[in-house]
Amino acid sequence: MDKVRVLCEMDQYMMRAFSRDTSEALKKNTLFRLLLPPFQSFLDANVKKEEEKDFLVISSAYQARQGGKSLEEIPITSLLQEARKIDQKFFQQTSALPFSIEFKYNDIEKIRRLRMEQLFDTSYRLFQQWEKTPRIRTAFARLYSRNQFLVLLREILHLYSQETKILSRSVRLPHLIGVARDKLSNTIYSVMEDVSQQLVTELTQIMYRRNV
Repeated sequence: MDKVRVLCEMDQYMMRAFSRDTSEALKKNTLFRLLLPPFQSFLDANVKKEEEKDFLVISSAYQARQGGKSLEEIPITSLLQEARKIDQKFFQQTSALPFSIEFKYNDIEKIRRLRMEQLFDTSYRLFQQWEKTPRIRTAFARLYSRNQFLVLLREILHLYSQETKILSRSVRLPHLIGVARDKLSNTIYSVMEDVSQQLVTELTQIMYRRNV
């Protein structure tokens, strides 16, 4: 399970850097100068729940590989059910914040399914390749070219941005309705997309600096 821990720590590093950089970028946005304080708690809680879900998927991929199951045997239904339990904890944590969340799973599970399937696929293939080398960076380099790795990270963060956009539209702030709420979620999404471009470039440089 050490490999699960290492991969999860890498995932956490990426997700927390993404959340931190997004928050810093939002501080420069006029719309968010007043809204960010309550939204910061929302963003922090949101990234923590996604880390829990990612651990769920990564450990499931490891167990599948160790159990001799094929890549096609993704336990997506059970993963989605467990994700809902994590969501419920998230809603409880955010219940004390000065806004409410009106959430419909049908709005988000298509994107969530895609993200889970991609993370499972990547983790499974990595664990398979990792059996042939003791170093995770070498395993990644043998599995993906530098550009393929960059595209992979970009897609993972893109799906996370889409999911966050949908979730932010479920947030109900006092006196923030209709067009204003849509503008809020669109702003979050736009900033996250911009931030992800720089972040995936930096992470790719770190991963491939000795493997090019």
